[in-house]
Amino acid sequence: MENVVVYLLIGIMVALILYLGVRQHLKSRSYRPDLESKARLVTLEFKDLEEALGGRLNIQEISSQGSKVEVALKDTTCVQGERLKELGASGVVISKGVVKMIFGHASSEIADMFKNYIG
Repeated sequence: MENVVVYLLIGIMVALILYLGVRQHLKSRSYRPDLESKARLVTLEFKDLEEALGGRLNIQEISSQGSKVEVALKDTTCVQGERLKELGASGVVISKGVVKMIFGHASSEIADMFKNYIG
């Protein structure tokens, strides 16, 4: 009977340690993408982004959706997809009249700052 109580106490202590460890790991893990996104935002050159999208006159509308920056364009044939990836987009999708670029958690800030830059 004493062994059962000892094993029960050890099990509760192990469960508590595992719970606290997993909780701390999840907290630290969720903080890192924000730092990476902010670093990407600081290094992004909006002039280069504008040129990769075909210039200021080609851009019609800029918006963000989750982790993507969406830009409506007059002509998508002049978009430099590889250049957009070099500028920090982890993915680029070019469809009829729209370019979607994945910038992660900083997408809404990038879209807002790019709107201000374009004017």
